[in-house]
Amino acid sequence: MDHLDLEPSAENFICSSLTQREPWGPVATQILQSGGKLWKETNLESHDIALLIPREFQEGSQHFQFLLLSPVDIEDRGAITRIEQLRHLSGDADMAVVFLFDEDRDEGATASFMKLQLGIVAGDILEIPIIPLSSPEALTTTLQSFMTSLVSSRAARSCPVDATQDLLPYCTVNAPLSNQSLGVLGNDSFSFRDLLDGVATEEGCTRIGDTIGQAEASRMLSFWTHEFAIP
Repeated sequence: MDHLDLEPSAENFICSSLTQREPWGPVATQILQSGGKLWKETNLESHDIALLIPREFQEGSQHFQFLLLSPVDIEDRGAITRIEQLRHLSGDADMAVVFLFDEDRDEGATASFMKLQLGIVAGDILEIPIIPLSSPEALTTTLQSFMTSLVSSRAARSCPVDATQDLLPYCTVNAPLSNQSLGVLGNDSFSFRDLLDGVATEEGCTRIGDTIGQAEASRMLSFWTHEFAIP
């Protein structure tokens, strides 16, 4: 079984009762035995596993909470109650249901999955994602893939756009600005706002031309005056 790739200083939690629940007991025990100081066994009121979210990607909570369910759990109304409780305590954020969808182990997995979805719709708890799990042994790799995707999506949202470096090269006609011109503009302390103001005045146009040369300045000015219709 693969190990979760966790930060060295991470503290992740696994519910004590999970080691006694079928079919999760063996994999829960393996995680605790192989995880060393990265894992702490404790009583979790509303979920089964809590993974630490890297600090720079936390959005309100430190841990992502997972509720583990198998087809046998769905036969009990208590499963939906646990989902509702998890949603209430976590505030619709950083939580997911892991559902064991293993038809080799349980021929009723498909019917149970549909029943779970219907219960979620009826309970108006659609915000909670359901992560299908092919087998208990695949739990660690499935959680790792989910957390990697989570961090990647949050990193993409939080990545700042440097307008001068990311947008300016394409604010010209015929061809992008050269790297040399971009470097000169950056070194000369031009902000994107300075350039927008500059193309609207004769003095600004002259300064841009003196900075990057008349040929590239002309292509830039043509973009703003004709393509983008600067008045």
